[in-house]
Amino acid sequence: MLSLLHILAMLLLFSLSIFVHELGHFLAARAFGMVADVFSIGM
Repeated sequence: MLSLLHILAMLLLFSLSIFVHELGHFLAARAFGMVADVFSIGM
Protein backbone atom coordinates (compact mmCIF):
# COMPACT_ATOMS: atom_id res chain seq x y z
CA MET A 1 0.00 0.00 0.00
CA LEU A 2 1.25 3.45 -0.83
CA SER A 3 2.00 5.83 1.96
CA LEU A 4 0.75 9.39 2.02
CA LEU A 5 4.25 10.60 1.14
CA HIS A 6 4.32 8.44 -1.99
CA ILE A 7 0.91 9.70 -3.07
CA LEU A 8 1.96 13.33 -2.57
CA ALA A 9 5.20 12.73 -4.47
CA MET A 10 3.29 11.20 -7.39
CA LEU A 11 0.86 14.14 -7.47
CA LEU A 12 3.76 16.60 -7.43
CA LEU A 13 5.58 14.83 -10.26
CA PHE A 14 2.38 14.52 -12.30
CA SER A 15 1.66 18.24 -11.84
CA LEU A 16 5.23 19.12 -12.77
CA SER A 17 5.05 17.06 -15.95
CA ILE A 18 1.80 18.81 -16.96
CA PHE A 19 3.41 22.20 -16.28
CA VAL A 20 6.45 21.38 -18.43
CA HIS A 21 4.23 20.00 -21.22
CA GLU A 22 2.06 23.13 -21.34
CA LEU A 23 5.12 25.38 -21.10
CA GLY A 24 6.41 23.61 -24.22
CA HIS A 25 3.24 24.60 -26.08
CA PHE A 26 3.66 28.21 -24.94
CA LEU A 27 7.33 28.41 -25.92
CA ALA A 28 6.73 26.74 -29.30
CA ALA A 29 3.97 29.24 -30.08
CA ARG A 30 6.24 32.15 -29.18
CA ALA A 31 9.11 30.67 -31.22
CA PHE A 32 6.90 30.51 -34.33
CA GLY A 33 5.69 34.09 -33.94
CA MET A 34 2.25 33.44 -32.52
CA VAL A 35 0.87 35.88 -29.98
CA ALA A 36 0.81 34.17 -26.60
CA ASP A 37 0.61 36.76 -23.86
CA VAL A 38 -0.64 34.47 -21.10
CA PHE A 39 0.58 31.09 -19.87
CA SER A 40 -2.05 29.23 -17.88
CA ILE A 41 -3.07 25.70 -17.00
CA GLY A 42 -6.75 24.80 -16.96
CA MET A 43 -9.58 27.18 -17.61
